[in-house]
Amino acid sequence: MHTSLFTNSFSCLLLFIISSISLSAQDQPDWQNQLVISKNKLPARTTQYSYGSQADALSMDRDRAAMQSLNGQWSFAFYPDANEAPQTPASVEKVRWGNIAVPGNWETQGHGQPIYTNIAYPFKKNPPFISRTNPVGFYQRSFTVPADWSGRDVILHFGGVSSAFSLWINGREAGYSQGSRLPAEFDITSLLQAGDNTLTLKVYRWSDGSYLEDQDMWRLSGIHREVLLLGELSNRLNDWDARPRLSSDFQTGYLDLRPEFTVADRKKAEGFMLRTQLYGPAGEQVGTAREMPLRKALKENYPQRDNVPFALISDTIQKPKLWSAEHPNLYTLVLSLHDESGNFLQAKSSRVGFRHAAFNAAGEWVVNGEPTFIMGVNRHDHDHLTGKAVSRASMRRDIELMKQHNINSVRTSHYPNDPYFYDLCDELGMYVMDETNLETHGLGGALSNDPTWTYAFMDRMIRMIERDKNHPSIVFWSLGNESGYGPSHAAMGAWVRDFDPTRPIHYEGAQGDPTAPGYINTNAPNFKADVFQNKLSNGRDPDAVDMLGRFYPTPRQLDILAREDNGDTRPIVLTEYAHVMGNSLGNFPELWEVIRKYPRVAGGYIWDWRDQGLQDTTAAGEVYFAYGGDYGDKPNSNNFCMNGLLTSDQKPKAALKEVKYQFQPVVFEQQDEENYTIKNRFQFTNLDQLKWKWEVVGDGAQVQSGTFEAKGEPGFVFTLKLPAPLVADPRAGVRYYLRISGELPAKTAWAPAGHIVAADQFELPVYQPRPVAEAVAGSITGTVNPGALNLSGKDWSLGFDVQTGWLTHYLVAGDTVLNAPLQPNLWRAPTDNDVRGYFPRRPGIRNYTNAEKTAELISFSHDIGVKTTTVTADYRLLDGDLALRMNYTISADGTVSVTTDFNPLTQLPELPRLGLRTTLPATFGTVQWHGRGPFDNYPDRNAATHPGYYEVAVADAFEEYPVPQEAGLRTDNHRLTLRNEAGRGISITAPDLFHFSALPYSRENLEAAKHPYDLQKDGRTHLSLDHRHAGVGGNNSWDMNAAPIEAYRIAAKAYSFTFRWSPTE
Repeated sequence: MHTSLFTNSFSCLLLFIISSISLSAQDQPDWQNQLVISKNKLPARTTQYSYGSQADALSMDRDRAAMQSLNGQWSFAFYPDANEAPQTPASVEKVRWGNIAVPGNWETQGHGQPIYTNIAYPFKKNPPFISRTNPVGFYQRSFTVPADWSGRDVILHFGGVSSAFSLWINGREAGYSQGSRLPAEFDITSLLQAGDNTLTLKVYRWSDGSYLEDQDMWRLSGIHREVLLLGELSNRLNDWDARPRLSSDFQTGYLDLRPEFTVADRKKAEGFMLRTQLYGPAGEQVGTAREMPLRKALKENYPQRDNVPFALISDTIQKPKLWSAEHPNLYTLVLSLHDESGNFLQAKSSRVGFRHAAFNAAGEWVVNGEPTFIMGVNRHDHDHLTGKAVSRASMRRDIELMKQHNINSVRTSHYPNDPYFYDLCDELGMYVMDETNLETHGLGGALSNDPTWTYAFMDRMIRMIERDKNHPSIVFWSLGNESGYGPSHAAMGAWVRDFDPTRPIHYEGAQGDPTAPGYINTNAPNFKADVFQNKLSNGRDPDAVDMLGRFYPTPRQLDILAREDNGDTRPIVLTEYAHVMGNSLGNFPELWEVIRKYPRVAGGYIWDWRDQGLQDTTAAGEVYFAYGGDYGDKPNSNNFCMNGLLTSDQKPKAALKEVKYQFQPVVFEQQDEENYTIKNRFQFTNLDQLKWKWEVVGDGAQVQSGTFEAKGEPGFVFTLKLPAPLVADPRAGVRYYLRISGELPAKTAWAPAGHIVAADQFELPVYQPRPVAEAVAGSITGTVNPGALNLSGKDWSLGFDVQTGWLTHYLVAGDTVLNAPLQPNLWRAPTDNDVRGYFPRRPGIRNYTNAEKTAELISFSHDIGVKTTTVTADYRLLDGDLALRMNYTISADGTVSVTTDFNPLTQLPELPRLGLRTTLPATFGTVQWHGRGPFDNYPDRNAATHPGYYEVAVADAFEEYPVPQEAGLRTDNHRLTLRNEAGRGISITAPDLFHFSALPYSRENLEAAKHPYDLQKDGRTHLSLDHRHAGVGGNNSWDMNAAPIEAYRIAAKAYSFTFRWSPTE
């Protein structure tokens, strides 16, 4: 296999580097020497297990293989400082030993301190040296080799250890490894003894490898992936590279295979035979069984010029079932080894998917001939309880949730995942960008330009590719993340392109070509404005990559980049975009409008999938999710780890519903009341593979419903004609809606039957307004005294404070409804995007924080009538810069209409919101509304919500964020009703659609709180009525692009708006 050739090349490179550095650097310990990556560690290979029969290999059940798990409870001894820790396990004091779970991180099990940091290294920068106290953990357990492994080689497999470790077997030093996210395997056969054996690791929290692992994540330590013993033959199939190909018409598949062998007895092994057989998705034999004598591989000669052909074995399959994210058809390749007499020796196996995925000349990403968008997410390994030790059940749940929300791709940000994760992506259907465990964010590109680090750069990438090369789900290789650019990255790209020409190469840091026309030096004063701010190519991107990776563009920036005319037609992939920090994901439809506009824009990966909070408990017993600084960790990046579409404990947020809607593979359009079109945006699925339903609802009740059959291949537009009339006798004042949905007709591997894949809703054009009400009965009684104006009628009363002009209370049938002044509301509890990006770049915007407290009453007048009373209050706010008039019209039935005139008298910053607020007693704990729902939504994040009639308890009316902030808004409302336990309350309407929130917490409490446990219910329901509310933004969370785009901002200009409320039973 190519491995031996490249191993020799890197040995030469390593010798060259070693000869060029000082002797003193070589005297450093292994964990502070970038030239020492491992000792006695075996070369990387595809994930594999040795089976005792071909049938067992076909099952892919590793429990039937020569494999023994060493997961479970281990002995553990923790030392806070490596300088005070013993050099060898023999010197560990007995009193130090306790127990620890493996896999697991020691910080989540009571040892040491979790540290969350984004860019800053946890130690002073001085590569390769660690200047911070370096904790060490000794792990130990005993094991017995199974008796039926006699005569076999025993391979010890560590799935992942952070960040470096030394290994002892039975007290004898066995090896060293670093690199936290890839397996380390050691042949320990010669170190074993009969009966019990003792395995010991000395794990270092930090190493020189930590300089290459500066990812935005919790820095956690220990054995965080599984530990296995593998039984292998001394003469064995050790690795294979299986490359499926397809003919241009996709009717013929070819499987090219290059095996690699480990032999202890070359002469004997030359007589062995390798047999291969491919099995179809149903377990049937397909293609032709192939044989290859081992001597063909063992005696292969590499030419002086060119290279050997890739395939040592090939097979042809007619009309293969193709693999895609929509239809992940998998074959199983069984490889069996036989001796010179034909006797079976061992079998191994791997999945195979026949697919072709590449970029075409137009820059489109094409899968099996069909242009396909990357609708992806970035995913960190994370569990709220166990940190970086992620269970198989959690991995599966992640993929299930992605599939259920129409996500088709995942980037393994920013390191290789556990092999089982890729197995799931193969099985369930997910396109993967596999990323090298390489990030030097805090150092920029310094190490990529330092040749003493090239070996480490290359090793991390090569070992990833060697392990993962046979997964059909992997469609892109990524050279790492945020590590600048230099010769080491160029070398990585060259190696990948030669080793695996079937997968495109990505690296976002590969930007700028000094040899290209138009290049601007990064130190030039106009670089940031002309290139960086617009995400443009600097001349062009380097040839080491096959796509233009870009971070966090606004819709405008993406449009500019897509139209860039520099001769570079490579596709644009949004490596990270739509930063979902806190209440975020605004203008997602606008981004996808641009993406769908230009074929060259292939899609991208949302940042990110899941909040990275660690579950903890306060002294009072309140559970919360900790973020940076909560453990006293320094440096820390606060709550910047909370960017997910899921909560830390894997629950979907409202923003994920927006993603599902934008990604849904069907587009619905209304032609008229009875006629609708359904466009198939699948790549490989016909419309008839879904179960189709429709229903008409009005006033929260179903009017009629039905099912229908929709047919059409991808790209087809199906016309649906429904029976007329859909509403035979529409009621005045009721709006009727048609909902159409496509569901799974049967259970799949990722969702139950009935799961809604795509849906939309339309208002039917049958609305009839209510007739104008007749003159109201009853009369108004008014009393005026020096402090108050009080008005009352049958079963209602209200009052104004004549000193402030505010409406202070409102009662219905003796029950207090409003118990705080009705005041202007120009501020919101800042979102993460507001705090970090938007508000700091809008001077004066924080003057709105308590604008109502700056109100100076200029005049207060009233006209008390028997049927109608008017009250007018004029104010100056913000030191006279804002004029505000509130004009009330009170009717004899208790209806109150308040019109607010907002008129800036000077230039003011844009507004976070514009409306009114008050409070009700907490007994008003139920909210009913006719507007968008059911989950909370904002003007720039409400495409996935549908107008309708909804009800929710105030306690459940908002989404809880790890750092409390603005939440719970419902947009585009016709009516809002709040009731107490007795059923009494108020109903609120407006001439225009309005927004509202009803929360158990005050705006001030939300703004001051750092965690949900800081929120205090004060016995009130806090009601906000908004004429305008700014979008939440979220292109990023750290500069002005964190702000909502222009269409969702609120200019400080003149407005007039009205709210009307009346008593309701």
